[in-house]
Formats: sequence, structure tokens, C-alpha cells
Amino acid sequence: MGQDVEFHNYNGDAQLKKILGQVLHHLVINEGFATKDIVILTTTRKQALQNQMVGQFRIKAEPDISRKEILCNTIYHFKGLESKVVILVETESQTPNHQQLLYVGASRARHHLIILQPLS
Repeated sequence: MGQDVEFHNYNGDAQLKKILGQVLHHLVINEGFATKDIVILTTTRKQALQNQMVGQFRIKAEPDISRKEILCNTIYHFKGLESKVVILVETESQTPNHQQLLYVGASRARHHLIILQPLS
């Protein structure tokens, strides 16, 4: 059985990166998850996160797990796949199928779901 859903609020990209870095650090260092077991999913491709260092981790569309890189992709591209830990970001999208898309993203998590949502 998995853990309860974890929610974090942020205000802007800088705070998103800070909180995401803290969450990733906690997952890998404190909880012992491998970087290959963590995926960041967005409703649309999050250019602000691609190829960025977030804390001690690099966020990539095609990560090298031996280099502390974390997969970041869209929910659409990750459909049908699973990960032990899923971190949903960009939850504020207002596309017509927004709720269904969030459900698909949330259902990709096998053990732990973390949602980072904007304050507005």
C-alpha cells in the first residue's frame, strides 16, 4: 500500500525549483529511492525545468540515472507507464481534458504521489 498524497504549494518558478529540490533530496537521501524510481510529470512540457539543476539533481527528458538525473516528461508521453514516485507539476493548466489528464498522471504512481501546485 502506498503513502498518502503529499501536496506542496509554490509561488513562481524559483520557488517551484526550491521546493522540488527539497522534495527530491528527501526522496533520495532520506527515503532511499533511486533516481530511476522518480519521475516528474507535467501537463505540458515544462521548459523551465528541462536541463536544469534542481538542488543536486539534473532534470532531463532522457536522464542518465548514473548521474543523479531525474526524468521529466509530459503526462501524455508517460501514459501507460508507471513509477514508484510521481511528482506532478504544472497542475494549473486549463485544457478541456485537464481533470482527466491529472487523473492519468496521478495513477502512474505505484508508491508515492507528490503534487506541486501554484498558490494562485
